Amino acid sequence: MSESVTLAGRGGLITLSAADALWVGLTNGGAVPIVCAAFAHFPADAGAGYVLLGGCVVGTVRAHGGPWGVLESEVRQAAAEVNMVAMDCRDLVRIGPFGGTPKQNQNNAAPLRWRQRIARELQEKSDAERAASSEDGRLHHLAGIDWRRAFVEEARHRTARAWWLPRAVVRLLDLAEHAETRWLQAARTDQKTTATTGRCEPPAVGRRRASTALPPCRASTTEN
Repeated sequence: MSESVTLAGRGGLITLSAADALWVGLTNGGAVPIVCAAFAHFPADAGAGYVLLGGCVVGTVRAHGGPWGVLESEVRQAAAEVNMVAMDCRDLVRIGPFGGTPKQNQNNAAPLRWRQRIARELQEKSDAERAASSEDGRLHHLAGIDWRRAFVEEARHRTARAWWLPRAVVRLLDLAEHAETRWLQAARTDQKTTATTGRCEPPAVGRRRASTALPPCRASTTEN
């Protein structure tokens, strides 16, 4: 792998563009639809310290003001988990709308749940507005999954409608949501410990990952 896509001498780190290419290459042909720019497009934000891929949290690292990077092994693990998922496009779960307006997120430190993200995307804008909206504000993906390709909208009567996603995608997104919550809780615990002791860990990747480590993620591969 060339120097343009690797961060030499930094513990197996690769750049975000290389991670995107690796993600696509490893998941090509899988049952779950994925996007080709999971690290580059909204809602992914390397500056948050992590990016969601499938049901996994992939930590992001930026050393000495250089480019953001991720561990290649974590991208490979996330891809392997997604590839294990079998998806039946006929086994659908309704995800909305269920009345009311999605609430705005009042806490910038808390993630906006994936159901809320989809509801806001579909309810707040008409089809024409969504097509004309800026790329920065468009919900390109959720945890690297191209939810639009799996999404089904059913019209009921003249005004009523229903939104559906395959059960396998719903389970995978729920897993991602749970993993993200645990990661954020662990990060907040680290911050409190640092504030109490007055000590912080050096920026080495291995030690940083250990402080916020999650058990190996497992995507569901069975249907109820």
